[in-house]
Amino acid sequence: MIERVRAVLVTADDTMLVIRRTRPGIPEYWVLPGGGVEPSDTSREAALHREIHEEIAGKADIIRLLHTMESDDERQLFYLARITTWSFDDRTGPEFSAEGRGEYALEEIPVTMEGLDGIDLKPDEIAHALRGAIRAGSLESRDRSAVESVNPPSGPDRAEPASQGGHPVPVSGRTRRTRGPGDFALRDPAAHSPLPFTPPPPATAPP
Repeated sequence: MIERVRAVLVTADDTMLVIRRTRPGIPEYWVLPGGGVEPSDTSREAALHREIHEEIAGKADIIRLLHTMESDDERQLFYLARITTWSFDDRTGPEFSAEGRGEYALEEIPVTMEGLDGIDLKPDEIAHALRGAIRAGSLESRDRSAVESVNPPSGPDRAEPASQGGHPVPVSGRTRRTRGPGDFALRDPAAHSPLPFTPPPPATAPP
């Protein structure tokens, strides 16, 4: 059976990275980063890390398996992950240079119902599963704490979300661009650098 892995990549600003696909004769649609598990991959998670590196030159913390789709000959596994760094300009996946594959564009959308409603995310089943997760609040506070317990916030200053309303925002390299009414604002790339790990204090034996 063919296995594919994809990631719901949530940023520190509670936006999600998606790839807009434009192909001749087909209405544009969006997909989550990921791809097929290869024989050389030591695990599904290793395959997902490889795909994230190839497609967006990114590094992410995989949190948990979010959803599984299965047919007679294919299984797709969707993981929730927190993205720490990425650079679409440095992608290396072979599909980007293949003829007839159309165009790929990395975008951000808010992790909200309005954000999902603003794009045609494929497959439909994962879009439905994400709507359910958003309604349940399982993409934000609980899963953020799982990552921040290892990578605590560096201070009180937090960047505001890059997305405007429910519209996807193009992303170029590690400097994320936000287009607002009449302006073109640049976000601080340092906001996406990995946070330092602070080890817990050693346990004290009882007297």
